[in-house]
Amino acid sequence: MKRLLLLFVVGAVAFVLGMGTAMGLFAGDFRQVAVFGGPLLLLFIGLSWYKRRYGGLKASLIAAAHAVPAAITLVPVARVEWPDPEGNRKLYQELQRLGFMPVSPFSIPQMPGVELIGFYHPTDPAYAALYWHPKAGRWLDIYGHYADGGTLTVTNAPNAGVLDPMPGREKVPVQSPEPAELWARYQASRRRAPVNPMTAANFKPDFERVFAEEMAWRKGRGGATEDEIRRVAMRKGMMVTERQVQDVREVERIKAGKPRE
Repeated sequence: MKRLLLLFVVGAVAFVLGMGTAMGLFAGDFRQVAVFGGPLLLLFIGLSWYKRRYGGLKASLIAAAHAVPAAITLVPVARVEWPDPEGNRKLYQELQRLGFMPVSPFSIPQMPGVELIGFYHPTDPAYAALYWHPKAGRWLDIYGHYADGGTLTVTNAPNAGVLDPMPGREKVPVQSPEPAELWARYQASRRRAPVNPMTAANFKPDFERVFAEEMAWRKGRGGATEDEIRRVAMRKGMMVTERQVQDVREVERIKAGKPRE
């Protein structure tokens, strides 16, 4: 109701200003044109700015949701060519210095443009994945799988912490580009519990399985929650209303096949 009232008021103001501007032009009274046309121009500029800043949340989240498949397949490739080859080489060498062995570069057909290089640690069980995303850029995950199904991931991904972690899937964001710092945090954060074998042969099936399990969990709870939607908006620099948050939440539930709450 408040939204309809606001639209009515804005429309009425625009109509009055538009009529005053038109009458001034018709009468050749440029002073009247300035009196009515100036505020009209400012009104349209303000509406355009508001739409750009606050109106893109739903489209942004819908596009992001459609870009994330329910399951993925890692396809080994001979090599990857990313921007900043010198920086990539240093990260690769630093991971090897820490004891990680390369598995393979991979592409992901379900996510065009996204590639990663997989690693495993032969003496201190852990995986590492160095990613490249066309928009988000490059980041590193160091992670491990417990025998009870839980995981620990230490990451410097740019959007780390925006979405809730799946229960049992601990995620630790680290604001550092250095693999040594992520490795130290991983070693300090892992719990003393049995782990699954983390080998070169297991890297691909483990990665695909954990991804599918998390996507199924997110769909099962009806997509992004209201708190997640607010955090996404904040990360994008958007100020959104509760109505916008609820609208996006409803879209998330529909996509997940969930009834209205």
